[in-house]
Amino acid sequence: MADRPETQQKAFKIVCSMEEASTAASDFVRGIAMLCETIDQKDGVVIQRIAWAAKDSIKAFEEKRCELFELLLPADQRPPPAGGGSA
Repeated sequence: MADRPETQQKAFKIVCSMEEASTAASDFVRGIAMLCETIDQKDGVVIQRIAWAAKDSIKAFEEKRCELFELLLPADQRPPPAGGGSA
């Protein structure tokens, strides 16, 4: 496919642009969990559990985003392999 490098470059840019939104979502959820500590125990625990479940989902999303980042990283930007061997 002639457009493959262009498609990969576009996908790489999209994956890179997702980082800020992922980090913001994680921060928002962490903030909600912290606020729950100021709410009475019965109600706070429920909201905090939801916040931590969301945090776990965001973590799983970010792990997959990082996998895509590594797969799409242009060859000329990849670090050398560990141990000094060639790729």
